[in-house]
Parts: sequence; C-alpha cells; structure tokens
Amino acid sequence: MLRYSALLSLCFLLWAPGVQYAQQSSASPIKQLKFQQKIERKRLKAQQKIWKKSFHGQPIPRAERIQMKHQYQRNMRDLKEHQKDQIQEMKDQQRIMKERALIGRRDVSMNGSPAASGPGEATSRQPEYVECGSQVGLRKRCTSRA
Repeated sequence: MLRYSALLSLCFLLWAPGVQYAQQSSASPIKQLKFQQKIERKRLKAQQKIWKKSFHGQPIPRAERIQMKHQYQRNMRDLKEHQKDQIQEMKDQQRIMKERALIGRRDVSMNGSPAASGPGEATSRQPEYVECGSQVGLRKRCTSRA
C-alpha cells in the first residue's frame, strides 16, 4: 500500500508541471500569477512529502530528522519570499504602465486632441496632481488638501 501511494505521488509530480489548468482569459495577470504560485507551493509540499516517506522504516538519527525538517521550512520560506517579490514587481510594473498611460493621455489632450483645438475653447478637465505627504496622486485621493 505504501509503495502504491509513493508511486501515485511520483506520477503526480511528473504530471503536475505540464498541467495547464483551465483559466478564464479575462483573469487578471496577478490572479494568474497567484494561481501559478499556488501550484508551485503544492508541488514543493508533495516533493517534501515523498522525500520524507522515503525514510520511513529506516533508522535515522534525531539530529538528521530535525535537520531535514528545518530544510523543509527554509525551502518553503524561500519560495514564499520569492513569490512575494514576484507579485510586488508585477504590481510596480502595472503602476508604472498606468501612470505612463495617464501622462500620455494628458499630453495628447493638451497638445493635439480635437478638444483642445483653440486657446479660447473649453477643454475637458484633467485630474489635478498634488503632493500628499510623501505621495504624489490625484487630488480626490488626497486626504490633506494642498
């Protein structure tokens, strides 16, 4: 029975990396990344479980068992830290792209759009940027008025 479960776990590990789960195409890139990271965490847990089961029935000194346990914990901690960094980088990139798009739209409307064709004509009002402490943002988002 133990061999069957170990074999089944091994098959899962070999099969899991190539699995393409059905995802909605409208899912945000951050949700897709989180889904991928969840699969990576499950894969690491499964690998650790198989490795741990491979030592069952063998006399292993207590110090080695503790060392293995700590190695498992280090691996999981490193993976989670790496995944946090990935998500933060993606959020930063999205923020930069959003700001560039907003600045680009503002430049186009001031310089060459039909709404700003003449100096005396009314133009659509653009969001006003102000400094709020250490952040620069839209006035409506600022709690302290400048």
